[in-house]
Amino acid sequence: GLSVNTVANDEMESNPGWTVGAPGDTASTGVWTRVNPNGTGAQPEDDHTPAGSQCWVTGQGSPGGSDGENDIDGGGTSLISPVYDMSASAAPTISYWRWFYSTSNSDTLVVSISNNGGGSWIQIETLNGSSSEADGGWYEHSFSVADYVAPTATVQLRFTAGDYGNGSIVEAAVDDLTINDVECDSCDSVNYCSTSPNSNGGGALIGSNGSASVTGNSFFLEVTAASSSQNGLFYYGPNQVNLPFGDGFR
Repeated sequence: GLSVNTVANDEMESNPGWTVGAPGDTASTGVWTRVNPNGTGAQPEDDHTPAGSQCWVTGQGSPGGSDGENDIDGGGTSLISPVYDMSASAAPTISYWRWFYSTSNSDTLVVSISNNGGGSWIQIETLNGSSSEADGGWYEHSFSVADYVAPTATVQLRFTAGDYGNGSIVEAAVDDLTINDVECDSCDSVNYCSTSPNSNGGGALIGSNGSASVTGNSFFLEVTAASSSQNGLFYYGPNQVNLPFGDGFR
């Protein structure tokens, strides 16, 4: 069966190692900070965690302040996650809740992943002012790590929000990051089939070799003693069933 193991569950109520700032950041205001946000028309009033209060936001204005009081100005600001060890993970997935508000198509929120401790980065998603989820609301995004990078002992995420439009209002926020790993507790394959004689002799048999690991990607199906130039079908399932099929069995 399958089991889900939690690698990390960060509600942002404390800081287990997030850092602010990266080469190329030029934002003069609206730099990432972890607070109980003061809401505006652009920034959330509440974090996403039902029983929490803290989240990362791009600048904290005063209660009742204007939308642009401490929004991002002057370029980008980056928020970088702690290092996550996924070297023993089979099929890790990451999910996070993010907020993005912008009045310009030039403004962006870029989410990236690294598997070498920040040495290089691969983009996961990019939002701009025309994105459907740039309206100032909490949205969840989930993805499989292996779709972008190999899971290693030094995986990190980076959230870079930037103001690149003259006179625009742009805010971003991040909360409730979870990393889950799906593992197979009993994934060994078992060959079960009946066969009947064919033109090659006693009949065709199917089998397999390799690892059942998703990240290993080395599982192969094989067939022996089948008739040449004939189509074949592989069946798999949780139960053993034997039924007549054509001149043989299914």
